[in-house]
Amino acid sequence: MRARWISQDLHPKLPIVGQAIVASWWPGRYYFVSTGRGDPTDALGRLTEAINSNKRFQDVTAAPTTFATFVSRCNKFGQIYGNLLFTQEYKTLADAVKGHKEVLRQLERGVPVNQIEADPSTIEELHPIGVNPEPAGTRSAPSTLRKTKVLVGEDEPEIANAIAEMLGESEYEVAVEYTGLDAVYRSATFQPDIALLGFVMSTMNGVEAGISLSKISPKTKIVLITEPVPAETLEKLKTQGYNFDAFAAPFSPEELRAMIFIWSCE
Repeated sequence: MRARWISQDLHPKLPIVGQAIVASWWPGRYYFVSTGRGDPTDALGRLTEAINSNKRFQDVTAAPTTFATFVSRCNKFGQIYGNLLFTQEYKTLADAVKGHKEVLRQLERGVPVNQIEADPSTIEELHPIGVNPEPAGTRSAPSTLRKTKVLVGEDEPEIANAIAEMLGESEYEVAVEYTGLDAVYRSATFQPDIALLGFVMSTMNGVEAGISLSKISPKTKIVLITEPVPAETLEKLKTQGYNFDAFAAPFSPEELRAMIFIWSCE
């Protein structure tokens, strides 16, 4: 199987964590996988309402207390039909991200929908994040998966180093710079997938660095970190063509890793 992302919402306070179409080995068979806020029992109805009323999924009312993944049959354009084939509920954003990734991974391996296991309490034990498990008795070829490249630009070294330590080295290739200008220079050779830039920095702040960095590395996702970023700042940047995101401290390593996964799937 192969997975194709069709939509991605990048803000943890909105319902969507991730959506994908997974094409089966069987010709013409596709699965729609979606993870977001709300009761899994009404997820399909809400998505159908969104499609029929030409609304975004996150604009359809949902209970915001939990997250859930659901799987249904669809066509290659993502139009859903039939009943829900699988649901899994989660209590936190981090669990939802892990569960969504695990469901996609199992479908891609050819696991039947009715045999998928995505209990967040066992995901790390069964299939650690960053590992592509193979069926028993098979021999894995050397991994060619590229690590997500994250550039941290923050003028307070203790904060920059702490963020780098949160990410570790198992899943990410991390570069750290201690000024906005140095982060821009580093992006020319490092070409990061994601740049985490301090919103408030001397000489060149995060917004200025992000704009300059975007011109050098257009595919890099820019995230303004540490200090809260006013909503009007992000809106103004968006009108100028810069789709920046924000992620204010404090945050845990689990929350940061969850958001890195979401940003990397944009």
